[in-house]
Amino acid sequence: MLSLTGPWQESIGPFFVYFTKFHHEPGTRLSDLTLYSDNYAGFFLNCFLAGCKLYFPLQMNYTLASILGVFSGLTEPKDWPPLFGDISKVTTIRYFWGTFWQQLLRRMFSGWGEGLVKFLNLPPLSKISTYFKLYVAFAISAFFHAIMTYTMPASVHHTFNDRFGLVFNGFLVQAFAIHFEDIAIWAYRKVVGMLSHEKSRDIKSNGSKSSNPPTLWKTLLGWVWVTGWMWFSIYWAAEGYLKSGITLTSDVPVPFVEKSLDHLAQNKFYLEHLRSGFSPVIS
Repeated sequence: MLSLTGPWQESIGPFFVYFTKFHHEPGTRLSDLTLYSDNYAGFFLNCFLAGCKLYFPLQMNYTLASILGVFSGLTEPKDWPPLFGDISKVTTIRYFWGTFWQQLLRRMFSGWGEGLVKFLNLPPLSKISTYFKLYVAFAISAFFHAIMTYTMPASVHHTFNDRFGLVFNGFLVQAFAIHFEDIAIWAYRKVVGMLSHEKSRDIKSNGSKSSNPPTLWKTLLGWVWVTGWMWFSIYWAAEGYLKSGITLTSDVPVPFVEKSLDHLAQNKFYLEHLRSGFSPVIS
């Protein structure tokens, strides 16, 4: 039994927003929905659940397709590598988008950058071409994702930022984060390299052996950095999806499960407790 009280209770509403299609009372405008909460704990949980809304449906549909493909004999297990990487190794934004997250659309987005580099005759292995391709890829990705929310039915209360800007900015800003962390890592290695050079000279003069520096703090720092950045940036894209109404679509193609979620979402007793401020209990 899990009792949700205090700041976590604020997130039950957005939980239903992202996991069922009965997420708001009649008369509530989609443009008014938000992931913001009165406290940081609720805001963090809302954004975390929004990320789950993106991750688990992709994983579920990919797994279902692989089962059907292998069972039918049309494909083999080796044709279905893991869709996502190891999350414990995600210590940079570059690794998150380049290795951990699904790469189904990567070639399509990166191909534009490759083509423009050749068209503009930029040096192929230079930093200019590298970061040019980075920004182009994320700009194309941002436009591709934002156009989906822009073409959704909208009311007079929706602004251009609601329909396009939130999602576009949420994806484009990832390129700036990668560029920033590349500079930070380069600066760190530069400083450490200078210190290591001085230390190696002292070790040689003293005749002692050197030891490898611990890496645990780097891993922990990387986790904190990626978690903090994703909390900050996923809000924009998730807020755009929320206001567009895309989250109304069910991601569970199993009638029994979907009906169970619908029943829970329409449980008047549960919702009355939620609105009255009592602690709902989930078993």
